[in-house]
Amino acid sequence: MNNPQPQPVRAGSPVAVERVLKVAAESWTEAVAGTSYVPLSTSDLTSMLLGDLRRLHATLVSDPFALEPARAVGASLVEEAHFTNARSLAKSLDVLLTVPGQLRSPDERVPVRWWQVVAAVAEGYATALRARVLREQQEMLVAAMAAREQAEDALWSTERRLEQTKEDFIATISHELRIPLTPIKGYLHLLLARGESIGAEQRAEFYRVMLSQTDLLQHLMDDLLAAASGVAEAQFTVDLRSADIAQIVRHALEGVEPGAQREFVWLGDDDVGSATCDPVRLRQVLTNLLQNAEMYAVAGQPVQVSAHRGPDAIEIVVRDFGPGIPAHLAEAVFEPFRRLERGPTPGTGLGLHIARRLVEAMHGRLWHTDAEPGSRFHVTVPLAPR
Repeated sequence: MNNPQPQPVRAGSPVAVERVLKVAAESWTEAVAGTSYVPLSTSDLTSMLLGDLRRLHATLVSDPFALEPARAVGASLVEEAHFTNARSLAKSLDVLLTVPGQLRSPDERVPVRWWQVVAAVAEGYATALRARVLREQQEMLVAAMAAREQAEDALWSTERRLEQTKEDFIATISHELRIPLTPIKGYLHLLLARGESIGAEQRAEFYRVMLSQTDLLQHLMDDLLAAASGVAEAQFTVDLRSADIAQIVRHALEGVEPGAQREFVWLGDDDVGSATCDPVRLRQVLTNLLQNAEMYAVAGQPVQVSAHRGPDAIEIVVRDFGPGIPAHLAEAVFEPFRRLERGPTPGTGLGLHIARRLVEAMHGRLWHTDAEPGSRFHVTVPLAPR
């Protein structure tokens, strides 16, 4: 007997599908308006996104089912539409995830396949964005080398050291960017490999984590590139609002890499209260302090995080039990491109500098004290008005 042939996936009549795709393209255009610099008119952008949606639909109903065209669509969002802001990806995913419901297909395979298609779009986007950043890094390196050649003879030795530091900075940016890219790629591979067996609630949590990581990626890119182009003049933007400090600290602790070699302990009061700050930026500052503690503290010793409420501000303290920082270098560690000679630990020498600039933009303070043994980094942010 002949084996029965698999039935093609059906996502609706051609006329109905085209109507859905046109509406989705218009919604997509409206959603991403203003999130990135796009060198296209509104009509041209809608036309391009409609073409992308048609390619994604063709992928959905393809036999055999192959996701490479969807990855190519994700890459085109970076290279052709210039969606280089994390919000552009977040808005795009929001629109794409609504399409299966609009198709109203009786074929139960359509939603599962479409989730896999959207995951492939996100993967192609992340890969293309990383390649774009690497190209920009190369351009920065060429520009730095040209500037070095034009340096005055009297300053040649000083300029040479500065350019070497910048080259080290550029070479390590890839390491910094992999921090948020690694979980994004991991979840995408998991969705592609086990898409049909993952429940809707868990899948939604995966997407939430990936969107959260794209926000951190965008802030990291903005800060590193701003600092590289001119540390003294770099502007770090904040969006001030009232936010629960204990919740921000807990989110920062949840973001610690699962493979961390030590315990991170929250000793603060969950009712410490709210402060006026940028929640994402404050989490970025605390993540930097926690990563420093993870890299430098003594193996087997915990990292302690506490917070207490003062008359005008809330103070957060990150304490480790590592080798500490000499008193005469307590301020030097906040200087740009300044790193203590403590082995081959990766880093740009910009993390603490950027962290202090961000805290100051939130009208707070960041400083270091000796914990004997170890270090304490203190962060204060003003209390929220009642």
